[in-house]
Formats: sequence, C-alpha cells, structure tokens
Amino acid sequence: MKNKCECNLIGTLQLGWESQYHSTKELPFVNHEPNKCKCRNELKQYYRKGKKLWLCSCCCQSSDEQVS
Repeated sequence: MKNKCECNLIGTLQLGWESQYHSTKELPFVNHEPNKCKCRNELKQYYRKGKKLWLCSCCCQSSDEQVS
C-alpha cells in the first residue's frame, strides 16, 4: 500500500467546516497544493476520472469510486 495521499486537486478548507475534520489527523492537512497532501488518515484506493489514486479521508470526494 502507498503511504501518501495522491490527491491531484487543490485542497481548501471551506469556512465553517473545521468541525468536519479530525483536529490532528485531518485538519492540519486539508489545505494543500495538487499532489502535496500530507494526510495519511484512512488511505484507500479510488478511481478519479478513470485514474486509480490513493486518497486520504480529507481528499476523497463523492464522485470518486472506491476500488473494491
């Protein structure tokens, strides 16, 4: 298993959403540049636009499909 998130998008914390993230495992990592996410919480493989990526709990989106 990969040991880092491969999120290829810009991560941005939306105002008022701080409570949706774990204070130490997720929140410090929500804001990030593409391919620079340092979160390792709940890493799982997903398909994003046909590409297989390892994504953390902060970066997986509803449009990403988890690899079974």
